Amino acid sequence: MLESRPKAVLAFLSIINLVNYCDRGVIPGAPIQFGSFVSCTLGVAASQQSVYVGLSVSAFVVCYAIASPICGQLVLSQPAFRILGIGLSIWVAALLLSGLAYFAGDAPGAFLLFLAGRALSGVGEAAFQCIVPPYVEDFAPAAYKGLCLALFYTAIPVGTAIGYEFGALLAEGPGWGWAFLLEAAAMAPFAALAFRLPPASALSARPAAAASLLAAAAPLQQQEEPPTPSPHEAVAALSARPDGAVGAPGGSCAPGGPREAAVTLWAQLSLLLSSPSYVCLVLGYAAETATVIGISTYGPVFLLGFGSFHSQAACSLAFAGAVSVGGVLGTPLGGVLTDTVLSRAKRAGTPHSAQHAAAREAALVSGVICLLMLCGLLCMAAAAAVAATPELVTLFLVLMSLAVFFIYGTSAGLSRVIMLTVPMQTRPFALALQTLGLHLFGDVPSPVIIGAVKDSLAPHCGIVFGNDTASGCGGERPPRDRPETAQRPPRESRGVAEVWPRCGRLAAAHTRAASGRRPPRRSSAPSA
Repeated sequence: MLESRPKAVLAFLSIINLVNYCDRGVIPGAPIQFGSFVSCTLGVAASQQSVYVGLSVSAFVVCYAIASPICGQLVLSQPAFRILGIGLSIWVAALLLSGLAYFAGDAPGAFLLFLAGRALSGVGEAAFQCIVPPYVEDFAPAAYKGLCLALFYTAIPVGTAIGYEFGALLAEGPGWGWAFLLEAAAMAPFAALAFRLPPASALSARPAAAASLLAAAAPLQQQEEPPTPSPHEAVAALSARPDGAVGAPGGSCAPGGPREAAVTLWAQLSLLLSSPSYVCLVLGYAAETATVIGISTYGPVFLLGFGSFHSQAACSLAFAGAVSVGGVLGTPLGGVLTDTVLSRAKRAGTPHSAQHAAAREAALVSGVICLLMLCGLLCMAAAAAVAATPELVTLFLVLMSLAVFFIYGTSAGLSRVIMLTVPMQTRPFALALQTLGLHLFGDVPSPVIIGAVKDSLAPHCGIVFGNDTASGCGGERPPRDRPETAQRPPRESRGVAEVWPRCGRLAAAHTRAASGRRPPRRSSAPSA
């Protein structure tokens, strides 16, 4: 099976990443039902739903912030795939909590149960992001490292798109809680199989090397010799040594163990934070992620409010299709572009040392990333200019797909540059810290801030009133014979409509009610 087939292991890990991002798309795919769930369980006004919906999207960072440095440190002394199996098992439990919150109905603690499940899901992602990208970098063929990383990251747009439609269909059918329960059922076999994955030494012909950061700290600053073996090989050797086991003499639980582990952790942290290249890469990646997650979370809501669609399922399907097409095409092509640039650079000349080679590769890939990001920014600005015009919704979706095409084209390059700018022993911890910074400064504050701005400037954009308000509570469904979203605003609407041109119908109705004026009645033909 997987015991001696690195390609099969890569495919296995890519499927896990697919389910991970499918889980991320469930909440944005069913904004009406989740907004109603917030209103019913917390008793907040419909105009204040978005902040809590954004909070539920961002809640996983709590456990991720705690788990990421722990996983990044444990991978130096424990088998990597054992850590991955434990993290995935915790993630399955988190999915079960999220699904059970739906069946709690409108009980006050239902939202807290859901929030706890979302927060606990950060443990699984912490283990996954610490281990998998370095594994792909180490065991992929040298000429196709960028493509292999790109194929791995293609699961991000594909999984998110599947999650959009998956969440929308189940929310309008049996209920959104079933989405998380079905994800838990799908992930449980993968979590069990992760414990049976072979160590890295069984997948590589290179000899395993045991190297601690304390012994390698001096050469790391001036690395003129050939690169040291991969962290996964170090994991195999360290876990095979008696003094590398937890609780054994010299281990992390033995006398002197915690002190050495703490020094190693702080040595890695200080080394990474003192690198301007690493810090700039993390902050830039966080800014990109904040933009993408903000659009992904509230894109369907805005399109519904603008009047571009009158069905939540149709809106989620169209938006997810635009995102997935751009991501599926852009991510692998970005990896191919990275491999092409690096292969041509290698044919142009041989660098003087391995350190110079890594620096040149990082500079070239960074140039490709900047070019792709500039193209993506221009397409996104053009999409924003036409977003509020329902007649141009097709053009908006095309421009959004192009923007995602260029932005996701940087995924493999960003991870590869990060791994080129740090020593091999620190790659797991560097990626854990990078993903933590990505969440802290990117996709965690973004949904909350955008939700707060939306609630302030356009509180009624894309939400449902009347009997449909309860559609997200306790399994109740909105009637299919009534529209799920607000109709297009009249031309005379003001206030919020001036900020969000297609979200002012309810604001205008509220203004008329406050001034004592009745809305004009539509003329209708006399009944027979």
